[in-house]
Amino acid sequence: MNNINSVGSSVKQGGKPNRGAMDIKQAAVLWSLILMLSTSSLGNKICYGELGCLVTDEGWHSIAHRPFNPTPYRREEIGTVFKLFSRHKRHGVVFSPNNIGGNSLRVFNPTKNTKIIIHGFRSNADSVWVTNMTNVFLERDDLNVITVNWANGAGSLYVKAVSNARVVGLEVAFLINKLIENHNANPGTFHIIGHSLGAHIAGYAGSRVDGLGRITGLDPAGLGFTRMPSYVRLDRLDAEFVDIIHTDAEFVGLGLVEAVGDVDFFPNGGYHQKGCRWPMIRKWSAILKLRFLFENLLPCSHTRSQELFIESIKSSPYLNTEGRSTSNSCHLVGFLCHTYEDFVNGQCTSCGNDGLGCALMGIDADKYPGKRKRNGPRKFYLVTNSSPPYCGHHYAMNVTVAAYPRESDAASGDIIAAINGRDGSVSTAHFTPKLRTMKPGETHTILGFSDVDIRQVYAARVTWSWKPNTLLKYFCLSCIQNLLVSHLSVTNMEYNSNSIVETKAACTTWKTPIYLASDKPRDVLLVC
Repeated sequence: MNNINSVGSSVKQGGKPNRGAMDIKQAAVLWSLILMLSTSSLGNKICYGELGCLVTDEGWHSIAHRPFNPTPYRREEIGTVFKLFSRHKRHGVVFSPNNIGGNSLRVFNPTKNTKIIIHGFRSNADSVWVTNMTNVFLERDDLNVITVNWANGAGSLYVKAVSNARVVGLEVAFLINKLIENHNANPGTFHIIGHSLGAHIAGYAGSRVDGLGRITGLDPAGLGFTRMPSYVRLDRLDAEFVDIIHTDAEFVGLGLVEAVGDVDFFPNGGYHQKGCRWPMIRKWSAILKLRFLFENLLPCSHTRSQELFIESIKSSPYLNTEGRSTSNSCHLVGFLCHTYEDFVNGQCTSCGNDGLGCALMGIDADKYPGKRKRNGPRKFYLVTNSSPPYCGHHYAMNVTVAAYPRESDAASGDIIAAINGRDGSVSTAHFTPKLRTMKPGETHTILGFSDVDIRQVYAARVTWSWKPNTLLKYFCLSCIQNLLVSHLSVTNMEYNSNSIVETKAACTTWKTPIYLASDKPRDVLLVC
């Protein structure tokens, strides 16, 4: 998005044969009514006093992707409330941009970094995740933390909340500009973290603040924003650095599928997070405003982004060691890849000599060495656990299948490895997220994931499980059940606090290929 200099610019502001003719006419009338209702505010300039004005033109409307575009609430109806927290005021101070003096000014320190947290649809600033994030930030660093409560605007019907979000964006931008103008705050020290609709609010605010430091979008809302112009949604030009965490980005999900930041992270592919169920029910419960279903089923994939970001703060190696989680030594490392399928198939296991192939998801995403190179979206993929701590360790196994006496034969199944480290640690990792057919002479690189970091790889107990389809299992007399391996290596991708993701490999090549008998573990000494 570009900065808004004038109202009106295309930037953010904000049967039977004889019944056929009748059916067409009825459909035309129906669509005309829908169009009239959905575009009732097109071309209108809506002003909010000192906040500025919004213009709704045809760019904010799409019959396919954004058919409803109602006029937002009045500013007073939304009633946005800001609350400022610091290590000296852990309970917070309510303030407004025009009364930042007095007690609230003593809480706000313009020399410190400022985090602004914005909730999404049908939520509020007293939500558990907002409170937890505020507390974790203050435990790890001496900051200004500002929460934005727009519960009245977010509690309406979804299509209305989408419009209200634009007004809240004006409010946030007005606040930041006031702090910059009146209290000499540096715009580069502001970091807005928004979830769902809150992510787009962050974008609206960023488009009106020159030099805003950073925006983090936590699963930005997709309904009404997918395939829309960049000024309608959060965009990578809304701040000096924009990072996105996609956790419900699918057709039946609530998140935005498109990569819109400088770096976009897609944990577990960016959709249907581990331990989550029924994405279609979550989506329609939100649309139909079914409170019970929405509150009990929605806080899964869509809100997992909140939990992942909070975990990244707890375990960050860059923030002050005070308050750092001692029970979580791993990090959320994403790997640059074209697709999630390529990632789980082991095609993106190297960070490269320049380190551009890996990035930390969450609070430390801004440490990515290539963040200033804005030559297109960068997608990073990773695997997580289904419960805290969500982080884990990625491994890559490289397997070369030896030539069989009958070269046309192949084996299909799973590989599981209990990997041993030189320090005695053991990690059990599944290396086949889906069944593989391995033909003689082929080399496969397969991704594995485990909770345990075994550091320097030393040995592995490898189990091959033959898993053909049902017919082959009972009627194939010449199927290859054992895997004949001529080469096997395991790579541990371990995060280093010097912002380098190292790859430590251990491998072996046998003069005589060995059999991995089906369902019989075999100890393999891995020596480089």
